[in-house]
Amino acid sequence: MTSILPTSSGGVLGGNTGTMTLHGGNVPRERRPLNAYVPADEAYHCPSDKGDSLWISNFPKGTKTCFDAWGNSYLTVWAVETLRIQHVTGDSRAAKGTPQATPMKGSALIKGPSNKLVTGDWPWWADRNKNDRESQWHNFKGEYRFNVLFGDSHTEFFQFPLEAYEWNYGNAPRPDPSFKWW
Repeated sequence: MTSILPTSSGGVLGGNTGTMTLHGGNVPRERRPLNAYVPADEAYHCPSDKGDSLWISNFPKGTKTCFDAWGNSYLTVWAVETLRIQHVTGDSRAAKGTPQATPMKGSALIKGPSNKLVTGDWPWWADRNKNDRESQWHNFKGEYRFNVLFGDSHTEFFQFPLEAYEWNYGNAPRPDPSFKWW
């Protein structure tokens, strides 16, 4: 994987240009590397996409979904390590040589591809309000589960244990390929 902005790995130019460049909404489809492998724009659009409780107040007027905002309904594990997850892509805005600027290498992925969390529905991170409609795309009974893609290409309706939501940046255990996820 190349050093790219998070979530700009596939999809289309988002309608959120200018306001939320952090998540790659300004990256046009021809500069999103996964489009070469999965060229159908709708592959990056979850039909259940309801937006994101953390960012929806910053969406331009009339924008209601993550796909509309960033051109992708899925958020890649990028540049930070939290919830025991090793980041996958790098943050191209970070200084070269810093861990945040370094994408995961394939040689690291093979340490545990079947339990390596790569990307999931946009609001799958623990800093979202679990009771907000925008963070409950597929959850109908108060569960907090998400469609997640793993390193071996399988997908799963994944749920973190409750204690994981008490971890914040810096106090979670380090990613470990021998754990249930990493």
